[in-house]
Amino acid sequence: MLCSGDLHLKPRDMAKIGLLFLNGGEWKGTQVVSSAWCDASTAAFLDPNDYTHEFPMADGYGYQWWQKTFKANSRSHPSFMAMGWGGQHIIVIPDLNMVVVTTAGNWYVAEAISPLKLISDYIIPAVR
Repeated sequence: MLCSGDLHLKPRDMAKIGLLFLNGGEWKGTQVVSSAWCDASTAAFLDPNDYTHEFPMADGYGYQWWQKTFKANSRSHPSFMAMGWGGQHIIVIPDLNMVVVTTAGNWYVAEAISPLKLISDYIIPAVR
């Protein structure tokens, strides 16, 4: 999720990380990670597509966080996300106050449908 090296998290804990960053590092009224770090780590420092065509799903990359703008209902929704191997995602969409977590087991096969497509085609339209 947040690093390469077999980090094992339950979906609930993944959601907590997303919520922590959605709230600028604050957890239940206590600042546990600086808001400056949250802002810096989720900012785009490079466009991975300038270097490779392996990441067409992303608009940018920061400190272990990918950026993507979802387009749904004629609106754009900037997001940042942690993406792990096999379909593990923490996706934060600040303007919708939303955290989406996906888990999967697609380690060696192509996805039948992308979790990112589910978000843009079904989840965002359902909450707008």
